[in-house]
Amino acid sequence: MISTLFSFTLDNWQAALFSFIPALVNLCIFIYVYFLVPKTKTTTTFSLFVLSLFVWQMHETMMRLSLTAQTAILWNQLLNVGSSFIVPFGLHFALIFTRREKLANSSLLLFLYLPYVFLSLIVSSGINQPGLVHHPFWSWQMDSDISFINQFRSLWISATAFVILLLLFSYAWQCRKQPNVTLKQSTLIAIGFAIPTVQGTATQVIIPIFTQLDSIPVASTFMTCFSICTIIAIRKYEMFRFSPIEIPQTIFNNMAEGISIVNNNYMVQYINDKFCQITGYSPEELLEKPTYQLLPYSKEDKELMRSMIGSISSTYELKMRHKSGKMIWVKISRSPIKDNKGHIVGSTGIIMDITLRKEAVLKLHEKQEELNLFIYKSSHDLRSPLSSIEGLIQLARKEIRDKTTLSYFEKIEACNKRMKSVLLDLSQVIKITKGETVTSTINVNNEIDEILQSISYLENFGEIDIQSKINSHLTLNTDRSLFNSIIQNILVNAIKYQRYNATRSYIKIEAKIFNGFTKIAVSDNGQGISEESCPRVFEMFYRGNIHSQGTGLGLYIVKNAVEKLGGHITLTSELDKGSTFTVFLPISIEQ
Repeated sequence: MISTLFSFTLDNWQAALFSFIPALVNLCIFIYVYFLVPKTKTTTTFSLFVLSLFVWQMHETMMRLSLTAQTAILWNQLLNVGSSFIVPFGLHFALIFTRREKLANSSLLLFLYLPYVFLSLIVSSGINQPGLVHHPFWSWQMDSDISFINQFRSLWISATAFVILLLLFSYAWQCRKQPNVTLKQSTLIAIGFAIPTVQGTATQVIIPIFTQLDSIPVASTFMTCFSICTIIAIRKYEMFRFSPIEIPQTIFNNMAEGISIVNNNYMVQYINDKFCQITGYSPEELLEKPTYQLLPYSKEDKELMRSMIGSISSTYELKMRHKSGKMIWVKISRSPIKDNKGHIVGSTGIIMDITLRKEAVLKLHEKQEELNLFIYKSSHDLRSPLSSIEGLIQLARKEIRDKTTLSYFEKIEACNKRMKSVLLDLSQVIKITKGETVTSTINVNNEIDEILQSISYLENFGEIDIQSKINSHLTLNTDRSLFNSIIQNILVNAIKYQRYNATRSYIKIEAKIFNGFTKIAVSDNGQGISEESCPRVFEMFYRGNIHSQGTGLGLYIVKNAVEKLGGHITLTSELDKGSTFTVFLPISIEQ
């Protein structure tokens, strides 16, 4: 059997080259795609399809080199699997390549492959021995007149090949709305498969069956057209390299955000349905168009768009002109796209329409401005009557001697002072949130000494041991007014909430440079704050101490002032043991 299998002749070597050279080309394509291209369902199926083409062309080659009919029959039994499985692998690849993966379910794949497994087993087992005829040029070839099974097999393969052709051309037609490179890829594959399919069906199926003329077995040779088109699609149009179209479009088109992909020339390569919905443009109006010209942003935004092709991901908000002419707010998140060598080849972006949110924020800001203005005017207008009340109380005390009435005056005066304190704090809150920072260089030690002197009038101030540990040369470039407000509010709280039954009440003040910040810590051994109250002490009008007579705005002012200066504040406290407020302020802030 071995000697029969390798019984060759070179009498028909020219005919053998017609199939052997295309076989070598397809072998190279298989090796390249299978081993060098990132594996996906598409590339794996395509590799198997090209491998079956190689086996089929080698099947033709070996039969043309066979010396005897028996040698040709043996090679036919060994390699017929190639010609049998070209069509199922081709159809499977076509379903995936044309984005019809849903059709390629297990039931369809069973129906797709099972007939060819059955036909291959029949041929390989020798049950259906093919009739061979010898041609002076083509050497041995199968006689389609001999067996109904062979005729059915030929017709079945041809019919399925035309289904593949229909899928490829319909997909190429659909791709006219896709990026130009995708259209060229799909068109090349469709044309490359069409030439051998039409030629093979005509010369090896229709003519022999219906005219009784000899077939012309050059379908495997014409398959070189498919190989050439494939090479062009891979090398020139980068088929099987990264492409947004490799991601199922159903995923992109069902996303709630717009997706856009541009190349290094800012030309739009891909957009999903949501992007078109947000901008009002159709795919034809956007694809292969420069984004910064098609979507007219402001001059500053155009510069921003030009800088979006970079190695760093970015997110920004800007105004965009809708196709209708109205302005919309969008949020764009951009990330670079890199090729296999790490070179940036474009940018992918996620775009969200935030017009409603932006309008709501703007309205909220307007309302906040109105509220701030109301508070400012109210606090200013109320100060005058409060001062009048205070003056009237002083006059009344000079004329009235009744102790009960005087006690009422004291309560009125206390309430009046409290009201003035609230108005003063509210004015300070507005000043902090809306005012501009005025930067100057301050000496931290001297500034804190002045603050301590300004609050020395407070009750029990003289009974507290104040310990200051600050470098006399430590300076800070910050807003003096906000700095004083921060430190003063913290110190006032530390004094007001001392434990007077403590053996020795103290307040420790430390300041130093720490990780690029000026760290100022104020510690005391006072009443402390409960664990459940600590997270809320910086809230507006929150009083964590049931005995507090304050406005509940002091620490709220502190937190806002610290954040205004670009810093942050922390608190550690334990009830009946004391508290530590630690403020971190930038060494220098921009004015």
